[in-house]
Amino acid sequence: MTAEEWEAQTNQHCIIPFTAAETALDLDGKTERDFWLVVTALTNDATPRRLVLGASILTMLDDGVFSGANTPALGSSIIPLAATYSAGGAYTLTVEAGKTYQWAKGTNDTNLVNGTETLTSSENFTAQGSTVTLNGTANALITATVRNEVYYTANQVNAKLTGLAKVVGTPGETRVLTSPSGQYIRISGVDDSGSAYDQVVDTTA
Repeated sequence: MTAEEWEAQTNQHCIIPFTAAETALDLDGKTERDFWLVVTALTNDATPRRLVLGASILTMLDDGVFSGANTPALGSSIIPLAATYSAGGAYTLTVEAGKTYQWAKGTNDTNLVNGTETLTSSENFTAQGSTVTLNGTANALITATVRNEVYYTANQVNAKLTGLAKVVGTPGETRVLTSPSGQYIRISGVDDSGSAYDQVVDTTA
């Protein structure tokens, strides 16, 4: 396979699906553990024979995420490998309502419908329900990704903070400063009409 075929998940020799139970391997209390992986084939002739196609050491890693479901590794796409659009060009993806995801549009993808909103370009979205609908080329491989954790770049964070004002202290709080001798105090603040007030009071008067 070329790098492009690997990214597009095409031209592979085979796809081997695993259930959640099959991937719940015992790591013996460690963060990683080696397993012996053997790939075999069973012939379909009159006398079936099992042929060993290959063997390797498979290292399983604990990503630190615990869930009752088979949750993808942090930052990975939650769209199953080699998933395709239906004959009608749609695919229903299960998500968690209220959680923010990142949708990246690919070659075979048209849009993503999230409740009342439709995304036509790659962007983040907060799930309005338990499913979203991906639309694209009928019977084609889904080339989009939907990632289960979202991280913003520095530029994205700055864009979100532009124009925001931060309140320092408790809203409605008056600021009081005292002179070194304690004789004078300065009271300053702002009221709800936007008017500032500032006065100095002699505490001995």
